[in-house]
Amino acid sequence: MLKLKVLGRNAVFGLKTEVDVGRQLIVSAATATAVYCTAMPAPRVLEITRTIAVEDEEDHQIVKLQRQIEIISHKHRQRESEAAQRHANRVRKRYIQKLKRAQAKRRAAKLEAQRKKDSHRKNRRSFSKEKVFESEGTHVVGSFSESQRSTSLENTDTVGTKEDDTLSSLDSESTSS
Repeated sequence: MLKLKVLGRNAVFGLKTEVDVGRQLIVSAATATAVYCTAMPAPRVLEITRTIAVEDEEDHQIVKLQRQIEIISHKHRQRESEAAQRHANRVRKRYIQKLKRAQAKRRAAKLEAQRKKDSHRKNRRSFSKEKVFESEGTHVVGSFSESQRSTSLENTDTVGTKEDDTLSSLDSESTSS
């Protein structure tokens, strides 16, 4: 656990432990893969406290070694925090890019729908200008201007009149027979 704090890690995987019991000594060893997991809280900084007074050169070397370990632990923790921050920024940028792409797709789809709608409206307008004229079995279909409409109406009236004449003549023949 101490080494995890020194390295600035907060999770281990594949933990294996060994315990050897001897006559005068018990030895335990744990091996695992340590990682810094951003989803978990960051490990605390290693603090080494000394309750024994510093008396000689050997104690000064031990205090110096303790400070170096604390500095190393702090540097590892800081490095891991910065790496986690960089990773969070990269993820955030990817998410923002993904959102922008989705928004652009939505805008493009909306524009396409608007174009189709406008095209449909345009087609409906041109279709509404096309009139179907009926006059006793005669159908005239087409797109006409006002002057053409009146001319076509006159033509259909004359066609209808001719048909009326032929029908009336047929009626007279059938009655005479």
